[in-house]
Amino acid sequence: MIRIITLALCLSFTSMSFGAEFSCDDSDVPYCPIFVEGCRNTPDVSACIVMLSFKAIIVDEICEREMACKMKTIKAMNSFNRFVGENLDKPGMENAAINMCTPFHRYRPSSEIGKDYYNRLEEYEPDLGLRASNDYPALWACVEEKYQTLMME
Repeated sequence: MIRIITLALCLSFTSMSFGAEFSCDDSDVPYCPIFVEGCRNTPDVSACIVMLSFKAIIVDEICEREMACKMKTIKAMNSFNRFVGENLDKPGMENAAINMCTPFHRYRPSSEIGKDYYNRLEEYEPDLGLRASNDYPALWACVEEKYQTLMME
């Protein structure tokens, strides 16, 4: 995890581009290829890697060293993001459930590195840190429950 944070810190201070000149072989970050590949086609690669690192920091803070919790959090994060993506342009119960639950399941990072990344995201785009800071298992459970309730009414 420290190695991931190190890469993101380096990238947030530089305007490095991921062309032929960048190689994960030059990095000691174990997740480097995953982050680079996942962010390669984004408008701002550095911001993308900072975001991925921030989410990893939040998962670590929420779950500490518990692997089952980390897997549950990642699964909930993926489910929530997929649900949001599928329903982004639809008015209705889906967005109502998201809007009802999101404010109550925000997570404020407690570590210095988490706070630092939160502030970097906020500087990049206001409210980005806040929107990226969620206790995803609690948020996803709330969205599922509210959506089902709204659909039954």
